Amino acid sequence: MDAGDALTKGAQIAVAFVGLNAVVFVRRGTAVHAWPKADKLRLKLLLTTTILPLALCLLGVFLLATNVPAATVWRWCSGVAAFIFFVGSLLISRTFLKISKRELNRVEASRVFYWTFTVLGFGLGLLQIYNAVVLEAFWPLFTLIVFSLLVAIVQFLRLILTRSV
Repeated sequence: MDAGDALTKGAQIAVAFVGLNAVVFVRRGTAVHAWPKADKLRLKLLLTTTILPLALCLLGVFLLATNVPAATVWRWCSGVAAFIFFVGSLLISRTFLKISKRELNRVEASRVFYWTFTVLGFGLGLLQIYNAVVLEAFWPLFTLIVFSLLVAIVQFLRLILTRSV
């Protein structure tokens, strides 16, 4: 499978997850503004981890279609990914740190999951910077896309399987 096909498949999977997000919102039965802070954070993570891969896949496919050299495409996409990823991680981490331990326990949130994914994601963010500057390869970008989709799967499952408060 070439890179363009892989990005197209990644975009299709991300679109499916965006659709599943809508199902979750409807199924919850309450307005998002009435959700506990921890559940709102889960929602932000779920949306971020589905929209980021979709945007990166579409950007990659678009750039490949413009006849820009592939190495340049991967450099640009990794640079954009690193920027978005680090800014988003900073904003989400600030929100996470403001949520009390009591509230996290009440909605069955897990600090272990959060920090494990944060550390892994930070490593992948650094890999994106390295790819943008040195490697210029497809695999680091696609690794971030797959990682984001796997995190989305976990967030989706945790959001629908945990009890509503």
